[in-house]
Amino acid sequence: MGGTPLAAVSGVWGVSVALALAVVLLIVMNRSRLGMLRESVDAGANASVLPVLSVGSLVGYGAVIAALPAFGLVREWVLGIGGGPLVSLAVSTNLLAALTGSASGGLTIALDALGATYLQLAV
Repeated sequence: MGGTPLAAVSGVWGVSVALALAVVLLIVMNRSRLGMLRESVDAGANASVLPVLSVGSLVGYGAVIAALPAFGLVREWVLGIGGGPLVSLAVSTNLLAALTGSASGGLTIALDALGATYLQLAV
């Protein structure tokens, strides 16, 4: 992926390969107990589509909200809340969750848009 060296993501690949090998090994070891493997995998894949699409759309919506000029006003207001960075972060996360209609969307926006600022405030 461009300038990312393989060594920087080797931990992620190691976990992914280990997980895939474990799944294959479990299927091979328990093939006699898995009479309807295809139906089970189909049901699991179908059940996972809605949450994946839902979270993906919320992250996209959050990116659009964070790019709006009005979000700068919300950001400045949230950073001006007294009580320290912890209180400000809690209020901002809840406010952004209310604006997006999703807890994961609000948390994603708060961490992406305000995370570096709160990290500097905490130090």
